[in-house]
Amino acid sequence: KQPLDLFCSDGERLVVHNEMVLASDGLPTKQLCRVENFCSRIETWEALTQGVFKDLASQIFRQSGVLFKDKLNFKGPGGDGFRFHQDASALRAKKLARRHVTVLLAIDPSTLETGPMQFAKEFHNKGILANTNGVILPEIEDTAEFETMHMQPGDIVLFNTMLPYRSAANTSPTDSRRIAFLTFNGASEGDFHDAYYNQKAQRMREGVFTSNGITSALPDELAGPEKEGEKKVG
Repeated sequence: KQPLDLFCSDGERLVVHNEMVLASDGLPTKQLCRVENFCSRIETWEALTQGVFKDLASQIFRQSGVLFKDKLNFKGPGGDGFRFHQDASALRAKKLARRHVTVLLAIDPSTLETGPMQFAKEFHNKGILANTNGVILPEIEDTAEFETMHMQPGDIVLFNTMLPYRSAANTSPTDSRRIAFLTFNGASEGDFHDAYYNQKAQRMREGVFTSNGITSALPDELAGPEKEGEKKVG
């Protein structure tokens, strides 16, 4: 487990998200929610991303995979859940690569208490589903049968970003549910990692959302302003 200061030492380039949770005294407090664009700064993560994770994604694409984005969701005690969504609806809106595969790596156990991810079975081939700001319409969600991912530390899951998913809040008073999301595209489409984070940095400069504050917008993956702690994804 990496100490948090390794992730937060380069504030100019890291993308850091926080959320508001209720502390044990019942008062709202700011808590680290997500860190992005970190793999190239930590030798172990860089080796994993450019090694076994890239190899796994490349087998799916049947060509060399290229890292598109990298994030680590912390989902600490009291951390909010993530509403039903498809990553593809937002990633395609960026007008960069069109086909993505995400490699998940569990760092903590995903239990019913900590809010495991739930994937909608056989929804990967239904195209972009009707949504409001990225959140899939409730009447579609009601038709889905969900597979709950009870992951253990070190477990790896690959999924097509067309596959919709959700997760509940972390109701544990002590345990986090950290999962790394490493998203790749095929090399034939190009290398868009820097372009993706340059777009995000530009939006920060424009005040669409901030990298280290609590905001009142929708999350970036929902292709709109970010709302940490309400309508989050990932």
